[in-house]
Amino acid sequence: SRSFISSIITIGGEPGVGKSHLLRSVQESLTRNGWTCIQCKFDRQSQNQSCSVVSMAFDNFFQHIALLKSRLDNGEHLDSEEDLLDMIMSIEDHLNATGIVTLSAMIPSFRAIFPDLFTRVVEDDDDVISIESSDDGSPDIGQNGENSDSANNDEEDCLEAHTFKSRFHYLFTKLVHSISNPENPMLFVLDDLQWADRASLDLISSLVMSNRQLQLMGDGADDSPHCLVVAGTYRSDEIDTNEVFGNLLRSDTVRVTNIDLAGMDIAGTNAMLSYTLQLPLRLIRELACVVHAKTLGNPLFVKEFMNSLVSDKELQYSLVEARWIWDIDAVKSKSVDVSVAEIMTRKVLHMPKEYQYALSVASCFGMRVGEEILQLLETSKTFIGLVHSLDQIVMKEGMIQKNGSSFVFQHDLIQQAVYNLIDSKERDELHYNIGVELLKSIITSTDYSVDRTSLLAIDQINVASSIVTEASLRSPLALLNLSASQHMIELAKPVSALLYVRHGLRHLGQEGWVSNFDVCLRLHDAGCLSSYLNGMPRGVEAYIEEIMKNTKDMMDRM
Repeated sequence: SRSFISSIITIGGEPGVGKSHLLRSVQESLTRNGWTCIQCKFDRQSQNQSCSVVSMAFDNFFQHIALLKSRLDNGEHLDSEEDLLDMIMSIEDHLNATGIVTLSAMIPSFRAIFPDLFTRVVEDDDDVISIESSDDGSPDIGQNGENSDSANNDEEDCLEAHTFKSRFHYLFTKLVHSISNPENPMLFVLDDLQWADRASLDLISSLVMSNRQLQLMGDGADDSPHCLVVAGTYRSDEIDTNEVFGNLLRSDTVRVTNIDLAGMDIAGTNAMLSYTLQLPLRLIRELACVVHAKTLGNPLFVKEFMNSLVSDKELQYSLVEARWIWDIDAVKSKSVDVSVAEIMTRKVLHMPKEYQYALSVASCFGMRVGEEILQLLETSKTFIGLVHSLDQIVMKEGMIQKNGSSFVFQHDLIQQAVYNLIDSKERDELHYNIGVELLKSIITSTDYSVDRTSLLAIDQINVASSIVTEASLRSPLALLNLSASQHMIELAKPVSALLYVRHGLRHLGQEGWVSNFDVCLRLHDAGCLSSYLNGMPRGVEAYIEEIMKNTKDMMDRM
């Protein structure tokens, strides 16, 4: 058989040194040369959402494939028609029907690509991950702490939980195999790994070790070359690569390249300013020395420092001399205590109020927010004009950019500066209002099912749970968190499942057993299962103790 070696490229450095820019340049170059590139951008808000960033990245990629397939089905001629059909056929060959149906929980766009597969029930015990539903819609993997043979419950649940995760990783690996080959290699981009959740890192590690993984799963048939490069950036002052990839870096089956980026030297700063101001190196050298001393050559700091010089009229374009001029003494005396965050804060405060508000709303979602989410919010008078304001900022201010149908902050330092500008009380109210408006637009009074939009809404409200005082909202919010927890278990994300349980119980409050007994009991059941799947026996004991203390009926205790 033909073996393969997966590759990892890690790019470390301080914030603003150019890690993401370097990765984007590589990505653009490889895309032009026929590579498939899938990008994940982690941020602070994604740390508690297991695999959500990876799931979204792959779903966005396959949404594009679904769109192309739809155009093809409608009789339109496509230059990439043969490659498209080959990819779809390859996915079917590698995963088969049950694998595709299983992964559709993580990649909903599969339903548009393979509609026929979702019109029939798939029953194949050898291939499908067992996620059957009970009458109340909750997953049937160890739910309520028992199965048909209570004596073997713990042992069987343990085996099932392990099999569940392994099987999920296996199918994901098979998917990547199906869309990467020598003619179309894959670059998997992981930006800001210091904020990646554990479940995503485990999945990535499994993917990189896919050759060994497939052998362990007994799939000797899959011996085709696997062409995958995983490229990740991280802040070297916050984590090291051993924390992220662990044993992978010491494995002889993985080729690893480490790149450490530092600030520019004086010559580099000189070249950057010469190019920007369109002046010879010799004329710019003194200014470059001063700028370098104040910014230590950090590219982002240099850029924002130069912008601040222009804003303060210490760097101006002279029509008489037809070039940029500056007062070197004024530049030298400019405070070196001003950070990029402070510069960004000043810039935001000089914007029109509607721009500031639009940026504040966007920052509540993290590094990016989809235009469709903002359009849902705009059905409320409170949020009218968000998309228009952000479009104007893209054109005029440069703090945020448009990537497909999403608005993306150009750097996490910018997003954090905008977010920190919001008063803590106003921030909670903004999160709460965003969540409520999103729920109004997608959920009826009796529907507590979850999808990506409702999960976004729940997450926003959970951030502001301290200000939820209406008693009438406690039960619905607890039920939504219960549904979210069950959904996370279906996706093999027990960490997120446990967090939703805790939020649900927090919404019910101390009187939950009295005012909402059924919901409280089901949340504790979900807490038992989530704690067990997370390997937290003390957590299981705590939830069981609460159930035993607050129930008398034997059926409730079962």
